[in-house]
Amino acid sequence: MSRTRLRGQVFALYDTLFNITQVVAVSLAALFVKDNGYSPELLVVATALYLLGGAGYLLARRRPGDSLPQTVEPKRG
Repeated sequence: MSRTRLRGQVFALYDTLFNITQVVAVSLAALFVKDNGYSPELLVVATALYLLGGAGYLLARRRPGDSLPQTVEPKRG
C-alpha cells in the first residue's frame, strides 16, 4: 500500500470520526436547549468542558521532569 493511499485512508477515518462527533454533540445539545433557544447554562457547560479539555491536553503532553514553558529573554549585544 502506498503512503499516499494510506494517508488518504487515515484522513477519511479522521474526517468520519470528526463528523460523527459533531452530529452527536449537536444532538445532545438539542436535548438541553430551551424551546426559545436561549440557554446560557449550556454555554457555561461548553466553556467548562473546553477548558477541562485544554488542561487535560496540557497535562497529557507534559513529560515527567518537564517544567512549564519559561519565558525566553532576547539576547542582547
